Amino acid sequence: MKIGIIGCGTVSEIIVNNLDLLDNVKLVALYDKDYEKALTLSKISNAIPYKNFHEFIKQDFKICIEAASIEAVKKYAEKVIENNKDLVILSVGALLDEDFRKRISEKLKIYGRKIYIPSGAIGGLDVLKAISLSNVRKIKLRTIKNSRAFNSNSSGKIFEGDLYEAINRYPRNVNITASIYLVLNRRFNVEILSENIEKNVHELFVESDACDLYLKLENKPSKNYRTSYIAGLSVIALLKSLNENIIIGT
Repeated sequence: MKIGIIGCGTVSEIIVNNLDLLDNVKLVALYDKDYEKALTLSKISNAIPYKNFHEFIKQDFKICIEAASIEAVKKYAEKVIENNKDLVILSVGALLDEDFRKRISEKLKIYGRKIYIPSGAIGGLDVLKAISLSNVRKIKLRTIKNSRAFNSNSSGKIFEGDLYEAINRYPRNVNITASIYLVLNRRFNVEILSENIEKNVHELFVESDACDLYLKLENKPSKNYRTSYIAGLSVIALLKSLNENIIIGT
């Protein structure tokens, strides 16, 4: 399985450093609007860096991994699909734009391609899929990160409100809200706290007729405090599952 990557920052470095955990997966192409980042990552991956996106997307690979930004998803997703490649999206907040999501869904049908969304920095998505089939009464997400993740010196609660506003204000910190929304198809409140801690903490509360769920993750950050190390590993786990004959979970 040949793959390419859009966005050559922290998450992509985690992915590259763990590709040896996979059989029959080869990274062949890299693209970043900052070519120097692609060039740097190429030195540890042996993949070819490209300055031009159109040249990058014409290369021979099956799956394109987006690890850049919401803006990059909106700019490149359709072109990825039109070039007959499946897409792995980490900047899931892009799919909260309903018009964009509908347009992409139609494009996927036309070209017979798929979008994969890894679990990222949250867990329990398989349980949430089952819960979504019942009556969901309450959803709340609390995220706590080091103040450096927000480029702030303040501590305590820095935001509480609707998930759409949370994504707009902190697009690189709470992409998990979009994943939860896409599974449960219901808007909910998000609470964001800035604290002097060394982990990225996410607490999810769900009440439903099928299950009451409380999930807490204390994720170790990567060298970028916004990014949990587990987010990169979730892409490795996704790629691994695509090669397996026995699928565990939904």
